[in-house]
Amino acid sequence: MTSGVYIRTEEHLKIMSDSHKGFPAWNKGLKGYKSGEAHWTYGKPRTEETKLKISMSKKGMTAWNKGKPMPNAAKNLGEYSQVGKKRGEKSPTWKGGTYGTERHRAMGQIEYTLWRNAVFERDNYTCRMCSQYSGYLQADHKKPWAVFPELRYAIDNGMTLCKNCHKLKTKMDWQEYQFKAVKEVS
Repeated sequence: MTSGVYIRTEEHLKIMSDSHKGFPAWNKGLKGYKSGEAHWTYGKPRTEETKLKISMSKKGMTAWNKGKPMPNAAKNLGEYSQVGKKRGEKSPTWKGGTYGTERHRAMGQIEYTLWRNAVFERDNYTCRMCSQYSGYLQADHKKPWAVFPELRYAIDNGMTLCKNCHKLKTKMDWQEYQFKAVKEVS
């Protein structure tokens, strides 16, 4: 017989099907997970002792793919791939190496970090709107950053908010101050 892929014809599939008729399925009469049931350990939490034993048994082992080249499929991650993309100065959106907006540059400076930490300390790391303690907190400007540049680092202009409350307040601020700016222009 020649090497390669064997293409089964309809006639061959019919012969194979007929030859298996009358025989029980391979898992007929089996009990437990072999018959299709879930394994007895499925869904049960492991004890700390079991986790430690598993961890210790894996120590010193090398990964199965250690030292092997990365497959092409993993290198070219579709739309996320950087292969063939114009980056840096070659990019059509290059702006001469500037980093973000004025706001983003200021957020990296020590004054902003000190202001933010002082606001968190003053509010005892608690959201002012919903009283959530700790978690993902953000320092918000009561009077917006862009509209009141003279109050940017005033501690009394800051308040601690959780992520959800900050999103709500920002939306309200935008409506209030954006509409004022639109009315002044027209």
